[in-house]
Amino acid sequence: MNCELETIDSAQKTKIILIVDDIEEIKKSFSFIAKSLGFKILLADNGCEAIDVYKEKMPDIVFMDVRMPIKNGCDAFKEIKEFDSNAKIIFMTAFSGDPCILELMTSHHISIIEKPFQLDKIMKILQPNG
Repeated sequence: MNCELETIDSAQKTKIILIVDDIEEIKKSFSFIAKSLGFKILLADNGCEAIDVYKEKMPDIVFMDVRMPIKNGCDAFKEIKEFDSNAKIIFMTAFSGDPCILELMTSHHISIIEKPFQLDKIMKILQPNG
């Protein structure tokens, strides 16, 4: 997959990351990495929660799973982008060929991190000037 990954602009003091996944271990491990780099972490278990948290807290970047209960990541992506067209959202998935991802690729520039994660890719995104 040839998708450029967005990085976080280092101009702000404390950056806020929203991690959206229905698997607790993924949220914990991703949070550990981000916290060690000085980020504030917000968590959501599904797309509905992600939309609510995004609208309330306006995080700098969102790392979102695709396949989740209640509302999937693709539908949440669309709603967040309607609310804030500048939202930085990176999908985390083991299913990059998922039909909803393929559909989004035709209409949006999207970034994807493949599961299992490669630590160097996450660090590159999170570090200033990454």
